[in-house]
Amino acid sequence: MHRCCDTDGFFLNLSTEVLGILITLCYVEWILYRLEQLRWNPTDRRVNDRLRVLLNGTVSSIRSSLGFGTDVLNQTILLSNDARLMHQDVISVGEHVISPALEGRITALDERGWQLLNNQVLRSASATIRFLQTFQSRLSPEQLTLLLDLEDALNGSMTYYSTFPDVIVVSQDKPSNPNDPRQCALQEAGIECAIRQLRNVISLCARISRNIPDNA
Repeated sequence: MHRCCDTDGFFLNLSTEVLGILITLCYVEWILYRLEQLRWNPTDRRVNDRLRVLLNGTVSSIRSSLGFGTDVLNQTILLSNDARLMHQDVISVGEHVISPALEGRITALDERGWQLLNNQVLRSASATIRFLQTFQSRLSPEQLTLLLDLEDALNGSMTYYSTFPDVIVVSQDKPSNPNDPRQCALQEAGIECAIRQLRNVISLCARISRNIPDNA
């Protein structure tokens, strides 16, 4: 009986010591993690600032190429010199002004308008790729996924125009031929694709923006 009690006491002491060691290890690991976070905070803030610039440029390139001037932006915020507020305003204008007007603006594009839109969109796609290549190690998995989706949507918006520019563009010089159902179908598909994907681009920019921490 005495020997059994000694054995129980030994295992009790052992389990207590093991638990103490585990708690200490977890605490040390948490401290090291926090120190690493603090060390990277200045870098992460700069990366997030550049991410906002990328999103601003993406939405603004669509805005300018579709004929929206800076008058759609809040003039007080524009003059405030507050980069965060200006970013929020650009995203808000994208969602509430540009996105609802995409159908009318894209349908009315002439040849020069399509060329301008295509060039701006491809520049934004290239800028997104460069950002991913440069900062991917400092991005969260969700941010990486959304940025890859953004690149896909940018490139996808111009798929029909890049493949059939002579068919997609409708103007006085290049009127649609109602007797050619294939041409009409391609034109409709190209315009619908551009509208849908650019709406997705603006939506993704808003989601990425909201995914940036408030204190970053």
